[in-house]
Amino acid sequence: MREQAVSFGAGGNLSGILCEPSQPAPGAPAMLMWNVGVHHRVGAFRIWVDLARKLAEAGFTSLRFDLSGMGDSDVRRG
Repeated sequence: MREQAVSFGAGGNLSGILCEPSQPAPGAPAMLMWNVGVHHRVGAFRIWVDLARKLAEAGFTSLRFDLSGMGDSDVRRG
């Protein structure tokens, strides 16, 4: 499994963690996880971190990220 911080979106203003499996499952869809605003960005009891790592063990790629203006993502301009 490999985890890496990434920036994406217009101007690279969104931040997230890409979690890639060592052995990707053929045809497995990528999973997206984002914060819900009122909870800490890793989720209650770090659920998004644990889920991303379990998915990687099963061969799924995932991206967990902060919505605009939350966590490490910049506020959207305009």
